[in-house]
Amino acid sequence: MRRMRVAIVTAYCREPTPTLERCRNSVVVQVPVAGCRIHQFMIADGHPREEVDTWDVTHVPIPPQRDCGDTPRMIGAMLAVSAGYDAVAFLDADNWFEPSFVADMTRKLLETGCDIVTCARALWRMDGTRMGIDHESDGISFNDTNCYLLRNTACFVLNSIAFKKDRHDALIGDQLLWKYIAQSGLDVRRVPEPLLNYESNNAWHYLQRSETPPADSKYLVINQGDGRPYQCFYRDLEFRADGSMFCSPEFLMAPDGSRPNARAVKA
Repeated sequence: MRRMRVAIVTAYCREPTPTLERCRNSVVVQVPVAGCRIHQFMIADGHPREEVDTWDVTHVPIPPQRDCGDTPRMIGAMLAVSAGYDAVAFLDADNWFEPSFVADMTRKLLETGCDIVTCARALWRMDGTRMGIDHESDGISFNDTNCYLLRNTACFVLNSIAFKKDRHDALIGDQLLWKYIAQSGLDVRRVPEPLLNYESNNAWHYLQRSETPPADSKYLVINQGDGRPYQCFYRDLEFRADGSMFCSPEFLMAPDGSRPNARAVKA
């Protein structure tokens, strides 16, 4: 395997130190790959933690963006590509890699000569128990942003979430990115193993498994009035006799904290 430099970009905001340490440690313990250098870029979205300055990372505080981490991710990716890194992966602060993430993903990238590699993810409940493999992020209809390794020459696809027409699109940025990649003509390959661990506060992941979501888990809804995506807490959803779900507009949240004036229905 030829020498390769891999950048791991982590956007963080208000996550507690133990969560950041779990994320960081999953990068530190990556299986060594001959000739491969791994470095983590940690971009603080408005709330930098002093302890991160003592870690062997590139720590970059920026003003708060309120766009679900898209801007800090893009800044980290730009810094990595500018510094000459060959490939970029994203690792949100509340997620963690399996120890073989970099080894397996770079091997697939180099053996196939492809532009982008995806992998499966394992979902974890907020109480620390494992749900299982997520079949939604299958690398066909959708792929989670934390489950990529992109060559630096393929990072132009990130424009799809760096420059959005509407601030609400931050709530569906991962879907927009996958759609853009699917239409880009780039060579995308898959590692089928779940190399990413995703701690989920997405109510839909629990409902898919016939489980009751945590009250403070979030649900994506589409506002009938403006057609835009919003989020609400699971506790604020109303379940109707016909099986549909409804959320009153006063409970809806856009990424920047704004609220709609019309009623909403589930996505």
